[in-house]
Amino acid sequence: MVFLLHMKVTDLNLKRLSNLLPAVFNTIVSEVYPVQCLVCECRIDESKSPGFVCASCKEGLVGRDSFYCSRCKATLPDKTLIFADTCQLCSQLEGPVKGLISINRYHPSGSLARLILGLKHGKKTYISSALGQLVADKIQLTGYENDVDIVTSVPLHFTRFIKRGYNQADLIAQSCAKSLKKDYYSWILSRKRRTVPQSGSPEIRRENVRGAFRVKAFIRNASVLLIDDVFTTGSTTLECARCLLDAGANAVLIGTCAWVPLAHIQ
Repeated sequence: MVFLLHMKVTDLNLKRLSNLLPAVFNTIVSEVYPVQCLVCECRIDESKSPGFVCASCKEGLVGRDSFYCSRCKATLPDKTLIFADTCQLCSQLEGPVKGLISINRYHPSGSLARLILGLKHGKKTYISSALGQLVADKIQLTGYENDVDIVTSVPLHFTRFIKRGYNQADLIAQSCAKSLKKDYYSWILSRKRRTVPQSGSPEIRRENVRGAFRVKAFIRNASVLLIDDVFTTGSTTLECARCLLDAGANAVLIGTCAWVPLAHIQ
């Protein structure tokens, strides 16, 4: 009886020890390799600041304003995207686009731009976790998380994918979908042809991507969250949205890390 009691006590201690070890290990690792904010490089507790951005920097990165087009009722991040009786979405696309959700405006010298460029051109793929989390936070802030059925992203042509090694929109979308607890499908959209890098007037950009995408999935009646890194004129993103709507999507919500005012486009 004493032996059995001793065994039970020992077993209980071992269980407690096994539960304690991961916490001890994580504490040691955090002391040796502290997690730093991607923006200000201060030390952060990842459990309290998921996505590797501290609460203070997140507050400065995420824009809080929302505006609405009087014609299509789409949610927009800034009033400069609204014209006299249309907006930058419905002026290019006839269809149920719920809105454009962006973390904030693109400032070339700003912290958000540095994160986007570090991911896109600096091969710092870990930044996608932070950007996807911030996009998800903004979607939740605007109240659209329950209006999303599935998540997809703007695709790269395979030749560009091979050259870069990854699609930054794909990585951001994966992180965003995980944060929103939604299913993500990278293969819904594909490029039918390679296009030259977007530049020039909005009209030139629209013509460049016209007919460049196709839908490879059955998405009838689904509400789709379409992710890209930056919304400039919207030509690429809205051409993808057009394909999704033509394939039977119920509605499209566009999510990007940043948007560029038309006045800043050369």
